[in-house]
Order: sequence, then structure tokens, then C-alpha cells
Amino acid sequence: MNYSLATGLFPVFPDAHKRNSTQSQRDNERIEKRKMKNGLKTEYIYAYFNRLIGSHVTFPLLLNFARIFSQDLQINIDRLAKRNRSALLCWYAENWDSIKPALNRVVKDLNIQSIIGNQNHPSTTNEIVISHVNNQMICDPSDLTQLLNYH
Repeated sequence: MNYSLATGLFPVFPDAHKRNSTQSQRDNERIEKRKMKNGLKTEYIYAYFNRLIGSHVTFPLLLNFARIFSQDLQINIDRLAKRNRSALLCWYAENWDSIKPALNRVVKDLNIQSIIGNQNHPSTTNEIVISHVNNQMICDPSDLTQLLNYH
């Protein structure tokens, strides 16, 4: 192990950081070019999926949808799109004209809850919160005596 003593008391270790290979540098450059080419369309598509699903859309969920569209529309998913969220959103943007008409049909055919899994149950949690609020006395936060005596 190579290290030097800066003041004689504490060792100074060399910067240990991950070095990017030439392949990963090329991949990053390609992703950046695709992002520049597609512009804000990727943001629009991400927001569209969030609205469609009703919650935060994760990379695996986007990839599952991409695989469905790939099989249905005979569109290949490139290597970068399978590995990187930004590249996958660029793939959606590049093929959006084909995907958009098929999207509503695929969503109707599939049960979205089976794809998402048991990530959210908004109706159940809302009912629980409402029942807790109804069972408790309402406290006025501006009244100090209520705040002190409220349990």
C-alpha cells in the first residue's frame, strides 16, 4: 500500500475512485447525445407514465412495458436502454409515434396492479387515515391549552 505522511501524524491515502472504462465513457457520450436529440420529450414521457400508473414509475416497470411494446410492435430495445433509465426514456421518445397508440390498448389489456405489484394501495391507506381522523378529537393548533392537553 502506497501512502505518504502529510504531517507525520496522519497517513494520506491516494484518491480511490472508480475509473471509467472507454466503453462506459462511450456509453455515457451516446446517452448524452440521445438526450440532447430528444430534448424535453423524455420528461414528457416520464410524466405521462407517472400519470398513467398513478405513482412514481421505476426503471424496472418502464423496462417491463418496453419489453411488451418491443414484442407487440417488433421494435428492438437497444443495449443502453436495457441498462440505463435515461437511455430507456430516449428509446421511448424515439419510438413514441408507434408506442403511443398501442399504450392505451396495452394498459387496458393488462392489469396494471399485477405489473406494479403491491407497491401502493392508496384507497386502503386513505380509508385508514380517514378512520383515524374521525375517531380522534380535532385539535386547534393555534390554541396552546389544547396542544398541551391533546394526547
